[in-house]
Amino acid sequence: MLVAHWQLSERLPNHLIKEPIQVVGEIIDLPDKQGKNWRFNFSIRQALHNSKPIEVPEKVRLSWYRTEQQLSSGQTWQFQVKLKPPSGLRNFGLFDLEGWYFQHNIRATGYIVKSEDNRMVQEPGWFGFDVWREKIRAKLAEFNRHSPDSDDSYSDDSYGSKNDSPEDNSGHYSGALAMTMALTLGDKSQISQQHWEMFQRLGINHLVAISGLHIGMIALLAYGVSGRLWRLSARLCERIAAPQVQAVSALVFAFGYAGLAGFSLPTQRALIMLSVVLVSRILLVNIQPYRQLFLALFVVLVWQPSAISSAGFWLSFTAVAAIFYVLHFSEQSNNKLAFLSNLVKMQLLITIAMVPLTLLFFQQVSLVSPVVNLVLIPVFSFLVVPAALASALLAFIDHQTTRVFIEYYLHALQLLLDVLANFSGSESLAFKVYDFSMLQYLLVFMAAATFFIRINVFLKISLWLLLIIVFPFSTNIPAPGSLQLTVLDVGQGSAYLIKKNDRVLVYDLGPRYSGGSATRSVLIPYLQNQGISKIDLLVISHADSDHAGDIRALKSQFEIGRIFVGEPVRYLDQTQSCHHVSRWNWSGTEFRFLTVANQASETGNNASCVLQVSHHGFQALLTGDIEKKIERQLVSEYAKQLKSELVLVPHHGSRSSSTRDFVTHVDPEWVINSSGYLNRYRFPADSVKLRWTQNNARFLDTATHGSIEFIIDAAGNLAGQRTFHDNQKKYWHENRLADRPG
Repeated sequence: MLVAHWQLSERLPNHLIKEPIQVVGEIIDLPDKQGKNWRFNFSIRQALHNSKPIEVPEKVRLSWYRTEQQLSSGQTWQFQVKLKPPSGLRNFGLFDLEGWYFQHNIRATGYIVKSEDNRMVQEPGWFGFDVWREKIRAKLAEFNRHSPDSDDSYSDDSYGSKNDSPEDNSGHYSGALAMTMALTLGDKSQISQQHWEMFQRLGINHLVAISGLHIGMIALLAYGVSGRLWRLSARLCERIAAPQVQAVSALVFAFGYAGLAGFSLPTQRALIMLSVVLVSRILLVNIQPYRQLFLALFVVLVWQPSAISSAGFWLSFTAVAAIFYVLHFSEQSNNKLAFLSNLVKMQLLITIAMVPLTLLFFQQVSLVSPVVNLVLIPVFSFLVVPAALASALLAFIDHQTTRVFIEYYLHALQLLLDVLANFSGSESLAFKVYDFSMLQYLLVFMAAATFFIRINVFLKISLWLLLIIVFPFSTNIPAPGSLQLTVLDVGQGSAYLIKKNDRVLVYDLGPRYSGGSATRSVLIPYLQNQGISKIDLLVISHADSDHAGDIRALKSQFEIGRIFVGEPVRYLDQTQSCHHVSRWNWSGTEFRFLTVANQASETGNNASCVLQVSHHGFQALLTGDIEKKIERQLVSEYAKQLKSELVLVPHHGSRSSSTRDFVTHVDPEWVINSSGYLNRYRFPADSVKLRWTQNNARFLDTATHGSIEFIIDAAGNLAGQRTFHDNQKKYWHENRLADRPG
């Protein structure tokens, strides 16, 4: 707790949020380039505000947009920056970016302001892990340019672009190079979204991210090879015992690989675990496996207290515990058949043991993971990773034989990726359980534990019967006939989900921005976690990028029924104007577009589709970005029909909307605003918020509360309401209400 308190205390003062600050410091880790945009970690040595020295967090995450500068690790720069507390989108069941920032001790994020004072102070030196990682990355990237099958249009930023498909032609080895950089340098930024989705469906994400598995296999190889070599000399064995030499060799190689990977948190944990085991061998001290495990657990938590909140931490130790169990209870034999049997048993038990944790942290588990991992773990352990490391080191040698080796390796790895891409084509490979309750997770854990705990057979059968009987009745799934309305946290934009039974309506797709979109990072993962494969109705209120998002990404992942738009949207055909549609009904739930005269000829904000949802007396109003003109017309044409229990605030709380007359006629109990954290528009305006709350309405904003969910039962009563801030907030999350300046 003391460490956590110290980390939280090192925060950006409120009076410096988004203020121009001059900083001098060093680029650390590997900077990530997407087009002309850079993102990188920066270690601040000196900071000035109004020419006066100030205290700011030492480690920050910076973005530099639309620059021609070439950045590399180890460079010292002077920048003019604007900073804010670290933030991330907060949605149920999705990645917690703020937690990631906290674990990596990044206590502020920001961007570089255009200024003549921005300049490089010093070039990187020749010493340091990060400097050599940068050189290796640059050398590996050259192989895409020099490959015989690559075209002349290759550019430095084309390899492994996040928008590439597995069949991308920007470079013949784009996918193989991206994976090689991930396996050698820990640089996963160049792996395409399609490849990540493929790895997830197959349950092999852990093979791509350098973790305890990779550090362990390198240590194991070093341990075995050094032992063989050392035992060739009887004289050397007399002086120093072979096990001691093997342990030292394993530690040295493990440390070197971890350094090459940037000493990431998973590699640090792996080094600690290995050190506990190997140091005992160096000192010739015999420690029981379970004691080694708990000692490693203790040391890791002392070194990294925040690791306890990491999924990787629990998965790693669960896997190690399963390995110790197999090693302890398996028969020791030199028989090859027995060895293979133990290997298969170990892999299967690891997979089974991690199922409950995988469901808890990721809400899905691959059905083919045990078989795929059984094949690929040995392939990666003894072929892919050693070849990747050899290629990274040999890339500095320009001899023809070296180049041939790397070319063959890259070609083989690309073929492997192609095979995996073809094998993983079916979405049915994943079992998804977003709506599991905590009781269900506990039941699954208890059932899995029966494979490892030696208990009475009758008790095992009883636990499984309990699982079968109780499981179906302990779900979080809304009751049949209920209406679920979810407001997703997509930053400065909007994306809403309405679900009734097996029917789904999506209203807006979130913002599109340089290098990605909330459609890919939030909406699609959320829909997949919900087990949704088809969107019955899609409404895009208007064509602005913060609402229209990435429609191509959505179409590539889901079957979409009818599409309504407020105005024409790029990459969309066969759409209907929401201004020419009256109403429709889903088993008692009525939907209708409230359109006004001549609205079909409007463009921009005032073209927004206004959707009214009526569910057994409960009424919700989705307003898009309409402004005062349309609000006045709605009041004039619909008057008392506007009364709603819930309203989504027009135009993110801008002063150009939410007129007093409109607010009075809607008269809601719940007011939901969708806006970005500390957005540059200062949405929602204080005057707008006050206007909505004067009638005792509760005002919720995604910027401060995260995603928001309402469940209305079959009788039209509010059956459940939750926000991420109230339901899932962790101690490392920033107090956004307090952070808002002014």
